[in-house]
Amino acid sequence: MLLLHSHLASHLSVHVMLRSAERQVDAAFGLEGPVTGTLGSRFRASLGHTVPSLRRWGLPFSVDGCGHLQSVGPSLAVALVVNVDGDQLRVALERRGAGGRWGLALGLHHGLSRHQALGVPPDNHIRLSVGGNKPPRAQLEVALGPCTLTAHGDVRTEANATRNWTLALVNHCPLLEALGVPGRVDGSGYIMVNSMAVDAQVLVTMDANTLQGLLVLSTTEMSEELTFTRWPEHISLDCTFQHNIPTLQTLWVEDKLGLLVSLGKYQ
Repeated sequence: MLLLHSHLASHLSVHVMLRSAERQVDAAFGLEGPVTGTLGSRFRASLGHTVPSLRRWGLPFSVDGCGHLQSVGPSLAVALVVNVDGDQLRVALERRGAGGRWGLALGLHHGLSRHQALGVPPDNHIRLSVGGNKPPRAQLEVALGPCTLTAHGDVRTEANATRNWTLALVNHCPLLEALGVPGRVDGSGYIMVNSMAVDAQVLVTMDANTLQGLLVLSTTEMSEELTFTRWPEHISLDCTFQHNIPTLQTLWVEDKLGLLVSLGKYQ
């Protein structure tokens, strides 16, 4: 058995080696603190062995990796590269915070034959950002090999307590497109709530097809004939729904539907 250890002001390293007549296990780890021109730390680790039984248990004969960690205020960046028996795996994580906006990015890139056999694409990433003063205030992008899905949306509150919202979904995935999933879906609408009414509208566009819904719920002033009861004099509900979506048309869903309900106190 061999154990080596060194510790300097900005550097730490450990090396362990186990050896028998025909078997050997070799492990090393190193950590390097901030160096000139950088604000982060670097690290390196490796593991190698010549023990067949460990390989049968799933431990590769050779694994080594290196990485970088950097943290400045609200921002964080981590990068890691791992080599496994000649195959490479790269992982990157980034968190950003500036101008009231936060972002998170995660990337996974590999050349591992085992992952490819399981159908895991070699290049993948996820990016998310939220907040800020300008729309869109929320964005998401997911990429799995040739498939990319993106979404972005926003919610705004007006002076009259009306909340307007928008949402867009973009599909660039051959597999989903072959299944009939639209290439783009856009949605928008609003909702207004007060003591007398609820007013909401939704408009969804899928490629060249549209779907629209409108709901209005209103009441009149309260009646106080009895001290322990307060009832609306009148309640009305008005809903409309219209579309030109072929799939719904084949299901015999009418292009335009409406519902009107009116309730009076003395009815």
